[in-house]
Amino acid sequence: MTLPLAPTEQTVPTGSDPFVSDMERVELLLERLLAAKSFPSRLGTELLKAGGKRLRPRLCLLAYRSAASEEMVPVRLCQAAAALELLHLATLVHDDVLDGSLLRRSRPSLNAVHGDGPAVLVGDFFFSRFLQAAAPLGGRILSLLAETIATVVEGELRQEHQRHNPALSEDEYFTIISQKTAALMAASCAVGALIAHAPQRTYKALWQFGYHLGCAFQLQDDILDYVGRPPLLGKPRGGDLAQGVITLPLIHALRDSSRRAQLREWLGQQNLDPRTLEDIRLEVIQCGGVFYAEARVKAELEQARAALSSLPPTAGRQGLEQLTLNLSRRQR
Repeated sequence: MTLPLAPTEQTVPTGSDPFVSDMERVELLLERLLAAKSFPSRLGTELLKAGGKRLRPRLCLLAYRSAASEEMVPVRLCQAAAALELLHLATLVHDDVLDGSLLRRSRPSLNAVHGDGPAVLVGDFFFSRFLQAAAPLGGRILSLLAETIATVVEGELRQEHQRHNPALSEDEYFTIISQKTAALMAASCAVGALIAHAPQRTYKALWQFGYHLGCAFQLQDDILDYVGRPPLLGKPRGGDLAQGVITLPLIHALRDSSRRAQLREWLGQQNLDPRTLEDIRLEVIQCGGVFYAEARVKAELEQARAALSSLPPTAGRQGLEQLTLNLSRRQR
């Protein structure tokens, strides 16, 4: 099966709104990569059409536009952006299996509908399509993505090992989120910079932006698990807590709450009933765990914006800065 777009250095013209045109091309490429009339393609297309923020391809495209001097967009930039989204989708499907999640983007998850085994295989199918899109990108980019995948896997394994562990430290928590979430966002920016042939200083600045944005994004995810509105989240509140995933709001409560002994006793139980989960959630909020995590989100976003300060005031940089503002207001 041939790639939908030829792996060349040819460029495509931009429209009146270049970024919108870029994203339209990425969406078209994603649809073509999943267009085969096979069972995994059908299931994969269902998840693709369920929506999503497309944050990783957006980072790739905006990083390129922050670093490139040309208006014309190389075809392989759109291939790279599509590849990053397919890699992200593969990790989402596998995460749902690991966590036993029953909802994804307000719809039943693949594992809830078809079982864990088929869901794992659909995740593998996404990974195969990621490889198809990424193959023409060149050795340096492929090496970066391969190392990123290894980092993400290590982060997920660390998280699995630390489930139900009330002694998880804040430092170890940040190691986990830097690997399982921030690494792929940093790589998304780095790929855009590489395709733009950016100098090392610009490459480093964009990588750091993606890294700190990724940390802030995961922190927000963990906060919303305590205070988010389920209709907006597209999944039940308290899912991490129910699965024994220890996150920063709870780490703070275990350290500072007057009821920390009770919290530790509860967390030692493998299957918490809904009332106990709600008691834990309320105690975490009351003792300031959410407020503490929100302060860390603000600090990460400030570091992300600071990383962009050395870049010229292009539309791409403005787009990246807008992402930090959007994240600070995130509700899902």
